[in-house]
Amino acid sequence: MGGSWQNSDPTVYQATTTTVQSGAQLEVSATGRGDGGTVVAWSDLGKEGGYTFVQGTLKAEGGAEGGDGGRIETSGAYLDVTGIDLSAASPQGKGGEWLLDPYNITINDGGTTTGGATPLPNYESNATSTIDRDDIEAQLDAGTSVTVQTGAGSGGVGDITVAADIAKTAGGDAALILKAHRDVMVNANVDITSTTGALDVTLNAHYTNDSAEGRIYFAGINSISTNGGDITMGGGSDPSVTQAVGHAAGGGTQNKKGIFVTSNTTFNAAGGDIRMSGEGNAGIWLKNNTTITTSDAGSVYLYGDPTGIDNGIMLQENTTISATGSGNVEINALDELWTSGAGGPITISSGSGDIIVTADNLDLLNTLPTFSAPNGR
Repeated sequence: MGGSWQNSDPTVYQATTTTVQSGAQLEVSATGRGDGGTVVAWSDLGKEGGYTFVQGTLKAEGGAEGGDGGRIETSGAYLDVTGIDLSAASPQGKGGEWLLDPYNITINDGGTTTGGATPLPNYESNATSTIDRDDIEAQLDAGTSVTVQTGAGSGGVGDITVAADIAKTAGGDAALILKAHRDVMVNANVDITSTTGALDVTLNAHYTNDSAEGRIYFAGINSISTNGGDITMGGGSDPSVTQAVGHAAGGGTQNKKGIFVTSNTTFNAAGGDIRMSGEGNAGIWLKNNTTITTSDAGSVYLYGDPTGIDNGIMLQENTTISATGSGNVEINALDELWTSGAGGPITISSGSGDIIVTADNLDLLNTLPTFSAPNGR
């Protein structure tokens, strides 16, 4: 309705506005055995004043006797899915995917439409759409993966802001993928967690352009805990190998780091891999009381690329990086690895895996880091 999946079929006309009202239902679920199909509610991202409103029911479920869930996309320059009833689950197979694609987007608790919009029929779009975290949690709890991605235009630069906790508490394994045209930002005191099923979490800055700017920022007292899922932070078309890139000018110190983690933040993959890749006047800056840990076969990989003659990776006091099982800890700081243990130790450890540190230069201030690999090297 209103377009094709990610506007992939040029023969399908794009609507300027698309509305699925409460009580309306779009369903492409399998009957018996089979995979769910594809549902799209789309409006033209390039049209001034365009919007997509979805308050009805969208279903792309797998069959009762077998098959995986399908795909559901809700996209528009401005997007409002308050009150949506959605399912891409499967009772016998793997859950499907829900893709949300506006311009700027804030994930919060309540999903209240951003102030300044005028109501239908004379709707005036805002630069920032708002999504209720409850809608995301409902899909993750059903084993359905959720992708939120942004474009740029209509007054927005394509940022994603996570302003409320996201907790997966039921269902099978799933993924939460945040793909921003520019920055991914997590507000202070906000957590992303799973207590049931592994949750892969991907924070992907500047996904539309490998060489563009787009940073990842944690405002402090955050945690990501995935119950065995992977944690991936980076940029470009493949965030597992491409760097999130800090802004070259303006916006203060934190804007210039590829990945900036403010104090008292924990990343725990509990057996999954943790990958962080950043570029900026510090590629990665982990401020005091940051913990990065995984277990079992999980490994930790940090890659920092400085712009000019700055620091590849910066580690401050009371930072702990560990892979307590058979996995490795690999830290690759181009130009310089900078540490400061003035207020507490920096500890890097492994269980039976290896610790591999690569840097052109070391700048170790105050207390030196502690390395421990009792059964590795």
